[in-house]
Parts: sequence; C-alpha cells; structure tokens
Amino acid sequence: RYQPVIEKEFGEEYDMVHMNIAQFTALALGGDPLRVCGFQTHSVDLTDFLETL
Repeated sequence: RYQPVIEKEFGEEYDMVHMNIAQFTALALGGDPLRVCGFQTHSVDLTDFLETL
C-alpha cells in the first residue's frame, strides 16, 4: 500500500507486484483478477502484470 509513498520519498520507481497469499492462490486457481482477487483495490497498477499472464 505504501509503495507510491516510498517511491516519492526516495525518488525511485520500484515497479513491484505485491499481493497476499489468498490473492495469489485465487489467481493461480483461475479466479477473476477483479471480481475474485480484488486487484482493483491495490494502490499500484497491476494492469501490465495481468496482461503478461
């Protein structure tokens, strides 16, 4: 949740994907990224990550 704050503080772009184990498991089992995994609530945009999958 604080990645944008940390990036601003240090002047760096980290571009890391963070998800909790329940989200990762649901995604691995074929869950919809928005309806099941709740990725729209993340403060870091996961669009590129999801397109890669």
